[in-house]
Amino acid sequence: MTEFSSPETAQRVLAHLVALPHFDGEVVAAYRDIAAVLCVGRNTVYRAIARLVAEEQISVVRIGTGDGYPTRYSTSPAVTPPLAAAG
Repeated sequence: MTEFSSPETAQRVLAHLVALPHFDGEVVAAYRDIAAVLCVGRNTVYRAIARLVAEEQISVVRIGTGDGYPTRYSTSPAVTPPLAAAG
């Protein structure tokens, strides 16, 4: 059984991912960077990501290979911010 983080922490992680620049509907972020920004441990980020995936709020597009390589996420259309109008 997967252990999830609290719903509040998961929502903080989701808000952080949504705030990052999106490219083709995807965002790139390393677990350690998310943890540092939110002042939580990496294990907390792992559990929050697991909760968000289980709740279908995000999907993991590609898992990083470790050593600081980021993971790509795709947020569900309901939580993806609209793209700013071009210039």
